[in-house]
Amino acid sequence: PGQHLAPKITDFRTTPGQHLAPKIAYEPEMEDKESAIFNIWASGRLYWKKSSFCIDQCVDYNKSDGSGADGVCFQNCLTSYGAALKTLETEANNFSLAVKDIEARGGNLFDEYLI
Repeated sequence: PGQHLAPKITDFRTTPGQHLAPKIAYEPEMEDKESAIFNIWASGRLYWKKSSFCIDQCVDYNKSDGSGADGVCFQNCLTSYGAALKTLETEANNFSLAVKDIEARGGNLFDEYLI
């Protein structure tokens, strides 16, 4: 009584003292058809996320039918959300170009870019 006993931990590895090294998993190459289908799915999912966010921000189901001020708010939200995604894409591209430039010059990525 009063003592805390830790449960026994069983390690089923053949060499329990050996540290596991992470392995890099590569994405499989997609054919053009699968890539097109994935892009359609991804864009639909992105539109659903954008719409869902803006509906939560703008539409009050207890007071409105989705027109008028709610409709204006919803359209403004969709526009702002799209602009934010475009800015994010631009910044990601700028970062990628900066990394490629540092690597091309043989510089140390972490020292030069302060990642």
